[in-house]
Amino acid sequence: MYRKFMRIRKLSHDVVDQIAAGEVLERPANMIKEFIENSIDAGATEVEIDVEGGGRQVVIKDNGKGIHPEDMSLALERHATSKIRKSSDLWGLSSYGFRGEALASISAVSQLKILSKHFENDKAYELSCDFGKSTKPEESVRETGTTIYVKELFSNVPARLKFLKSDTAEMTAIKKLVKAFGLSFPHVSLRLSSGGKMLAHYPVCESRVARVTQVLDRKRMYETEAELGLLKARVIYAAPNEVQRNAQNIWFFVQNRWIQDRSLQAAVMAGFENTLMHGEYPICAVWIDADPQEVDVNVHPTKSQVKFREARLAFKVVREAVLKSVAKAPWLQDLLPEEMPRQVKLKREAEPVKESLSFNEKDLERTQYQKKSIATEPAREPVNASPNDNVMDVLSAYRSPQTKKEEVNVDGRITEPKYTTESNTSREVFSESRRPEFKEETSEENFENQYHWSKLQVLGQADNCYIVAQSRQSLIMIDQHAAHERIAFERIVHAWEGEGMDIQDYLLPLSIKMEEEEVEAIIEVKEDLSKLGLHVERSGPDELAVNSAPSFLKEKAIPVAFEKLAREVIQNGAGTAVERKLKDIAATMACHSVVRAGQALSIEEMQALLVQMDEHPLSSFCPHGRPVFVEYPFSKIDKDFGRIV
Repeated sequence: MYRKFMRIRKLSHDVVDQIAAGEVLERPANMIKEFIENSIDAGATEVEIDVEGGGRQVVIKDNGKGIHPEDMSLALERHATSKIRKSSDLWGLSSYGFRGEALASISAVSQLKILSKHFENDKAYELSCDFGKSTKPEESVRETGTTIYVKELFSNVPARLKFLKSDTAEMTAIKKLVKAFGLSFPHVSLRLSSGGKMLAHYPVCESRVARVTQVLDRKRMYETEAELGLLKARVIYAAPNEVQRNAQNIWFFVQNRWIQDRSLQAAVMAGFENTLMHGEYPICAVWIDADPQEVDVNVHPTKSQVKFREARLAFKVVREAVLKSVAKAPWLQDLLPEEMPRQVKLKREAEPVKESLSFNEKDLERTQYQKKSIATEPAREPVNASPNDNVMDVLSAYRSPQTKKEEVNVDGRITEPKYTTESNTSREVFSESRRPEFKEETSEENFENQYHWSKLQVLGQADNCYIVAQSRQSLIMIDQHAAHERIAFERIVHAWEGEGMDIQDYLLPLSIKMEEEEVEAIIEVKEDLSKLGLHVERSGPDELAVNSAPSFLKEKAIPVAFEKLAREVIQNGAGTAVERKLKDIAATMACHSVVRAGQALSIEEMQALLVQMDEHPLSSFCPHGRPVFVEYPFSKIDKDFGRIV
């Protein structure tokens, strides 16, 4: 059956306004967003929002320049705006509103009143609009600025009204919106209240870092930036040990507009690589500034999305900004600032002759105790171990001889069958003669020790898993497996970067079947793979041939790695996919190559491990993102014991 034939005709004004309202106003938070943007465009430095009924009734006040009385009626007309004049203005916007649709759409689905005093006028004026039917402006009273009252939102559109969520859910969306404006406009004071109760207050801050710290309620945030081409990324983030179980506190702003973008979220996660566990998300805010020609902000009715001319470049600049700062681990200086050693430049001397050293049984069994207060005592000198010891020396020194094969679970603990060690008297550890000696040197080319782990005082070992140490202010427990895993991981990665791997050439090439798109992706990164010892070529439309690979990489792992790598290249581009995937492999290698949880260590071995940790900034996290240490301030311990109140 055919539908009844209808002639083409122009829609009525009411229908057009309700269609526009449906596009612009998905929920009350969208309406409040439009109001705040107009306030900021008007130069407001104070904005107050009072909300009732989940946002169906709103009062918003600002101290901006106000609306000229001759423009008040025109402000409720569709496509009437003071922000742009011609189409080319869309590519050089300096305002946040620009379509001229918001007030017209809101007035069509609510009871609206505007009270405003323009800064050039002596009198204020007010105008009312009842579901699209407006009055003429009349004289009123208020200071310079604008107040907007909204009641009965969506009352004339029952279909839209029933799609609103609960008042609590709508208020949550509004609070998140105000938080986003708080992050992006530190020079604007924002207040949000409901029923006479203050829900949020963000006073004016002198800097963006201070505002982010205030809004996200953090004690300390770290700032970084990067620039690629015509894009510049600025990131303010919390240390990776402050994480959440969702991505709600990853914020993105493009040209200072709050947006949602999954690709940029992936870039942030890539920047925090090897510091986050699965299911953990960082706390950070990201701003991207671009040449106006590089980004289109007019791609979504609510302006919550943008389109980059080069999306891959946006991904790269965000990842680069995060990665270069996280790699320096600036949070370590805040965790134990009093333990920072003096800046010492070290120079390696000639490699000494290696020999083994055995400890008497009584030395291994001796327990050392230390008074808690060490403020007046000189710093304890670390054992004579070098940050540049070869990783294989480290592994052989830490690994006790085994009489049975070990099985290791994800956290490094040894599971059945149980291991047994040889006599303590024959156990090999670091000896002073096998370690390179170091001395102070002024050359700028030499290694500069700037971390603090080796300055901690080792007290002993708990549960054969955790190194117990202390600083002047805290008791610190270090996961020996996670700590050593990070050391091994970093050295494996450095070996890759320095082309220091053993390569195995296959007598017969390893054949891998893949989708054609996946094969294209792998070929796209062929040169990067060859630098890492993986030499591949295309042997068919849907087939790859691997001619060589690093000797540590098992053949059965290569197809799986290539499949994941191909997906990464297809989704996010080739720029960083190879590096990230091979770092995942390095993390797995490190996990199975280091000291285990459940393995007894001597005081000397524990001290040597702390010296090794000083070599790597990210030594506070294992390669899988697990924390390496936990800190228990003595002030808390004293409180728990009732010594202080």
